[in-house]
Amino acid sequence: MQTLMASVEKGDPDALAEWAYCAANVGERLSFDRELVHDRSKTAAEAGSALGKLQYAICVERGIGTASDFQLSAKLLSEAAETGHPCALIALAVRKLEAHDRQRDYLGFEPDEEGGRQCLEEAIASGFYEAKHWSGRDLLEGYSGKKNYKKAARLAKESFLETGSLRSAAWMYKAEHLLSRNEIDEFLEDDVVEKAGERLRSAAALGTPYAKYVMGWEGVKGEKPHEAIPAFIESVNNKEPQSFWTATYIMLQGRFNKYVDSTVCSGNYDSIYKAAKEAYLRNHRANDNTRIVLYYAYGVIKKGTPEEKLEVATALRALIRDHREYPYSYTGLGYYYLKSSEGDHPEAAEHFRRCVALGTFRSDSPNGSLALAAYLGEWSLEKFRDYPKAYAAAMWAEELNRNAGCKQHARKIARHAWEAMDEGERLKAKQLVDEQYPYKRSYREEAFKYLKDVGDIEKFLPFYENSGEEEEDDPHFGFLAPEEPAAVVRVVDNAVFNFRPRPWGNLHFVMAEVAGESISDSQRKSVRQLLAGEILNDFYKEVFTRMVFRNVPRLKVILGRERNEATKDKVDFILKALDAKPEIDQGDNLLGAGFGWYLIYDKAGMQAMPLVNRLIKGGVAEKAGVRKADAIVMVNGVSTRGPNARNQFVRFLSIWPEGESMELVIGRNKQGSTDLGSALWVGERKEILVEF
Repeated sequence: MQTLMASVEKGDPDALAEWAYCAANVGERLSFDRELVHDRSKTAAEAGSALGKLQYAICVERGIGTASDFQLSAKLLSEAAETGHPCALIALAVRKLEAHDRQRDYLGFEPDEEGGRQCLEEAIASGFYEAKHWSGRDLLEGYSGKKNYKKAARLAKESFLETGSLRSAAWMYKAEHLLSRNEIDEFLEDDVVEKAGERLRSAAALGTPYAKYVMGWEGVKGEKPHEAIPAFIESVNNKEPQSFWTATYIMLQGRFNKYVDSTVCSGNYDSIYKAAKEAYLRNHRANDNTRIVLYYAYGVIKKGTPEEKLEVATALRALIRDHREYPYSYTGLGYYYLKSSEGDHPEAAEHFRRCVALGTFRSDSPNGSLALAAYLGEWSLEKFRDYPKAYAAAMWAEELNRNAGCKQHARKIARHAWEAMDEGERLKAKQLVDEQYPYKRSYREEAFKYLKDVGDIEKFLPFYENSGEEEEDDPHFGFLAPEEPAAVVRVVDNAVFNFRPRPWGNLHFVMAEVAGESISDSQRKSVRQLLAGEILNDFYKEVFTRMVFRNVPRLKVILGRERNEATKDKVDFILKALDAKPEIDQGDNLLGAGFGWYLIYDKAGMQAMPLVNRLIKGGVAEKAGVRKADAIVMVNGVSTRGPNARNQFVRFLSIWPEGESMELVIGRNKQGSTDLGSALWVGERKEILVEF
């Protein structure tokens, strides 16, 4: 490492390239800094380094430290592969092999399965240290023929034990999952899997984007969202392709929800669309990522140009072709036709007919059945509504759905349709229910034939019969978004506070040392007053709060300097709290509230704010008027926006002194509007028992 760093300091192109590649991909002893990775990759590439061209190609492709340029990326990667560099051959192979799948497409590359396999074989034959890993990935993906999970897992294990490769560790995790599902995992010993986990965790600690993504999912499996969500956020902001679908998914779904009455994550549809759009346009669509296409499509259908709408309609048809068992592919295209049927034009009726056919064909799914009921009785223009069919579809959707919100929506549609019908129509509706409309096979086959005739389903695809496995309910379907998405952040623009926070940016890199920076008198005095138990005025409150949210290393330095015999207990308590990993089971704090994440996506990337997801009855927060689903936008004049904002806020509450006042700005979602909450004046600290 010393030799490498010495060569980097001298500006050696190969050393710069090796540093950039290792920092971005290896996750060992080098922290990831996206600007530095970009700059050093570019310098090395311009000097002719093959590895430099590879890493710079990836930067240009993903938009790391620069704007995306797919043609330049393809050119650089091809040039690097021509030198025979095994890493470049692997990267080129993956892009050629995956370009045949429209949802895993890499712009700038044409599908070339033969050429891709040739590159892969050449890299493996070169003695590349990750040869076994890539042979295993070939078997996992089936690039060269039939998949073999058992052999893939064995190769991943051997590769990891021989090389310690980060990718091998991650793919062994995937292989283990697949093997467990196939009941052939007897040779993956627990200690090897644990070593792979340690390898991934150490890389994640250095900020390696791929490791952050993988360990984010490890946090999910271990029910540790306090670790998982910040890891996902940093991975998204550092342009790891696979993390984008996770970002859109948790913003929509509020996943990691252990409690029936609370939501650990929340987001708004505008953010989901922005994240999906960036991922779609940059082709971050790995792992059969249907959701990126869907969420981007829903946003375009709402407010895109005619050209964009035609593009996403083609993409949705590709989803139907490639993922015909996936019901959202059909309802997404159905929504496209629904919006196309608005207005008075000759094609409107035909568009609506296609919309209904798509819903009818997938009425065997909870998503499709409810969407069909909404198409027929709620979302369409009055001239296209068919209340008897809407009633029958809603009755079936209510029975089929397990999600309480979906059941309620179905009952609402059925009730509205019943009230809108006369006696004759009600008799027809009952008859349709008796005839098992819309899920009876004859209805679905008729819709399927029509969709093949008009080209929305390709001719070679067979009639899809639901396997009987229960699918996961999605209470939103992506397209139930309000026309005006919630904009909680707009609260901070309120003239009362006259304060607009700067974009938070990427928090991954916090200075390890602050001794070289001058510590202001106000920072020192705010800490001294707090340790002495004095009441802080508004200015010192803001100074101290800003350090907790923006500069913990500096706060630790000040606390260390102020530690003496009289203050050591308080200092040690605060230092311990600042390093704590706040679990999600929160509610016994001075506010009497539990907090999750409100996630947004903007020009600065993915950000978060604390989200009130639980209130203690009679607690300080409830008495002050705080409600569940409120976002904490500011604390003592300091913006809470940031990847780790929720955890920082929970730590902040644990060290805030008794009897001290606290001023919060609350963002409240009221179907697109935002209200300003009252200030919270915190009294004495109380020990509150929270029962989950």
